[in-house]
Amino acid sequence: MNIQQSTPTTPLRARMISDMSGRNLGPASQSSHLRACKRFAAWLGRSPETATPDDVKYFQQHLIESGVSICTRNQTMTGVKFLLRVTLRRHDLVAEIFHLKEPVKVPLVLSKKEIKRKHQRCP
Repeated sequence: MNIQQSTPTTPLRARMISDMSGRNLGPASQSSHLRACKRFAAWLGRSPETATPDDVKYFQQHLIESGVSICTRNQTMTGVKFLLRVTLRRHDLVAEIFHLKEPVKVPLVLSKKEIKRKHQRCP
């Protein structure tokens, strides 16, 4: 599977694409993982091969503080996790990754009084 790229292929990117293809990841997952790793590398300012546990921790904090949604943050970290775990085999860094849970939205429940009041206002 060949991913269309506007980014030059580095040896690390080529290895990651090969690893994703070998694991039969679909085009959307591959694009998402590559985008996540590009974002991590841009934030890091150097190759992810040189990342430290603190870099991973601070990148996650950066995502949270920059206001990205929990879903986007988790998706980004899933891509970074693939790079670290599969391509780089850096399990020490993978251990630093955590996922956030989406808050459960509690449905609005009206009291009996509020229901009665609403029904009195309706024609």
